[in-house]
Amino acid sequence: MIRSRAILAAAVVAALALGAPARAALPLAVTLGAKDGRLLATLDVSPAFSPATEHEFGNGLTNVVAVYVAVLPAGGGPPALVYGRVVDILFDVWEETYGVTVKDSRAPQGVRLVLPDFRALRAFLSDERDLDLGPLALLPPGPFVVEARVEVNPVSKEQLLRTREFIANPAA
Repeated sequence: MIRSRAILAAAVVAALALGAPARAALPLAVTLGAKDGRLLATLDVSPAFSPATEHEFGNGLTNVVAVYVAVLPAGGGPPALVYGRVVDILFDVWEETYGVTVKDSRAPQGVRLVLPDFRALRAFLSDERDLDLGPLALLPPGPFVVEARVEVNPVSKEQLLRTREFIANPAA
């Protein structure tokens, strides 16, 4: 684990959904660790996925879940370390499976998975383990804050396209 040198680790999760009222910010437990000189974070983001998420993700359109984690000096200032992961989810209405593409700094082109049902999808999305935030040497010299944000469907490509089509031809 990280050596205790007046480290303040606090986290906030903001779960947002397009077309629905913003969900209230919920506390999110963040566990920090170190391996091979790198700062790793583990989060449980399951509060971002309400029971209505199954219906939302099973709509046959591409859905997006974005997870962002940042380490900032406690006194303010720009982030010292940042991590981002974007997960594209497409429910296959014929096979009744979830096609998932995970994009982050390790695989910017994306890694594709097929998950058999919503239970497997929720478990996959909720457990964010060993997220590589960056080198330990880049940690701020004093206390710091860890902020985490989860965005559910910030704006999917299909939603943007449908919105553009509606604006161009509202009578259709």
